[in-house]
Amino acid sequence: MLKTFNREKLRPFALALMIIGVLALVLAAYRYVDAWTQLQNNQAYQVEVNAQTVTPENEAMAQTLIAAGMEYRRLNLQRNEALMIGGGGLVLLALGWLGSDLISGKKRKAESNSAPA
Repeated sequence: MLKTFNREKLRPFALALMIIGVLALVLAAYRYVDAWTQLQNNQAYQVEVNAQTVTPENEAMAQTLIAAGMEYRRLNLQRNEALMIGGGGLVLLALGWLGSDLISGKKRKAESNSAPA
């Protein structure tokens, strides 16, 4: 026979979704701030922000600018990934919150229906 589905068994999953969402938000914030602070010291970023044109005087300077440009792209990617992780964390947090709220709402509704008038 079919058992009745107990919604209380879903409460740990809703709580787990909320915890994973908060952890994803913390990770995203850390990665974003880390990338942002490293970008502030990046030579390629400074050249782009100040709209400068740089003509390398020797091969060593050219290689330094190429390395800074590669690092700049990597940091931009890290910053963009942090935003995506943060968005995913918000979605998980919202789903967990919604699930928990639905479980609590059904429980309160059942309790109010069973209470004597």
